[in-house]
Amino acid sequence: MYQLFCGLGFCLVCLPIPCCAIGSASSDSSRVLLVSLDGFRADYLEKTDLPNFRLLISDGVRAKYTINAFITKTLSNHYTIVTGMYQESHGIVGNNMYDPVWDEHFKLGHPSYLDQKWWNSGEPIWITNQNNFGKSAVINWPGSFINIRNEYPTYYLPTYDESIPLRKRIDWIVKHFQDDDVNLGILYHHEPDPTGHKFGPNSPELIECLKSLDNDVGYLVDQLKRTGLYDTTSIIITSDHGMADVSIERIIELDKFIDSSLYNVDNNNPIFGIWPKDDEDKIYNILKSASDHMRVYKKDEIPPDFHYQANRRIAPILLVAKEGWMIYQNFTAVFPTSEDRKNFNVGEHGFDNRLEVMHPMFIAHGPVFNQYQPDADPFHTVDIYPLICYILGIPESPNNGSISRVSHILKPNTGLWWMTNKLFSAISTELLLLTLNIPILFLLWKMNKMNMFQIRNLFNKLVLK
Repeated sequence: MYQLFCGLGFCLVCLPIPCCAIGSASSDSSRVLLVSLDGFRADYLEKTDLPNFRLLISDGVRAKYTINAFITKTLSNHYTIVTGMYQESHGIVGNNMYDPVWDEHFKLGHPSYLDQKWWNSGEPIWITNQNNFGKSAVINWPGSFINIRNEYPTYYLPTYDESIPLRKRIDWIVKHFQDDDVNLGILYHHEPDPTGHKFGPNSPELIECLKSLDNDVGYLVDQLKRTGLYDTTSIIITSDHGMADVSIERIIELDKFIDSSLYNVDNNNPIFGIWPKDDEDKIYNILKSASDHMRVYKKDEIPPDFHYQANRRIAPILLVAKEGWMIYQNFTAVFPTSEDRKNFNVGEHGFDNRLEVMHPMFIAHGPVFNQYQPDADPFHTVDIYPLICYILGIPESPNNGSISRVSHILKPNTGLWWMTNKLFSAISTELLLLTLNIPILFLLWKMNKMNMFQIRNLFNKLVLK
């Protein structure tokens, strides 16, 4: 039976089709470039004149902000962006965490960080793309050099290398777009995060960093234009979190209230996970009354908006510092001298993701995005994964995002639904034969012989010339 349908599909697809001016989308427009600039707060775009960011926005989309995942740390939020999952779902619940079943600790920068078993609950977009016959080029994105679900990106760096300048990373991606038929490029850059940490989010040094990044965005646009890729690439520039002012004068020291030998801790300052060794209620009650500048939750009390409860790696007690405050067990042990205290970071993130200062920016430009939309309503970072799947024309793996929450930034004439609606609104005698192809293509897809990316490309070749 399968051979019969394949033969019929081949005959119908290969019949001559009259050319019809029903659209101009090309299969090349299913190319996506995702860029993350670590720690780029949404309101940084107003701090100084950034002409190259402004150019993208003027002909594209800027969201007021995105709602990132709690906790607002780098590793966990970058994994949220590429999986579309909250941290309780993908399992990377912090830069540092403990798994009570394995009785093992995970620490950013430690060899444990490279063990795939910590990462396998989520499926990054590069795996989804490759499972649907796409090719991915990923540079320095957290997790991209880990063998997640026994698969790496098609092209990637074997280790994280912060020394590579942003322009070299751009060149690397563009070259793979040009030479290797890559349809998904993903680029991570560490700035302005370290500058915000060291000097603060309102410092002159941060302004200079933003101007430098703006120049690099101009370089990205120039390279895409030079190679003829600019008009056919959907560009998304976003971030993982914002940045808040903190001070050495706003410190909560747990040792002033409770003996540190009574518990273990996951330190994701300004968030602490407390693992009591005994008498959880006693420890909870002591911490609950310790300071007005932090919130203390038992695991079942954690606010539902955090989506940070249903995972065994989340500690039984969670401490959440209020904006601008930091938590230490013993501050003097970490910064014993006045000279050491000069290295105290005056900018920090990790706080409640509902705070304005924690919100990341989002800019998009390209064939699927609206134009002249500089003030789009916010959405969640978990929605970026289904958005990319939509653009690539591939089915989503399980995730917590929703394409409907980002529909307001998309042109109405994009995607498979646009092609279907456009087709049926333009049916004429000349197109009747073409409509017979649709159920055949759908049947081939359902039989797992073609994916959405292939179907859309075939449709483009048949009709959208």
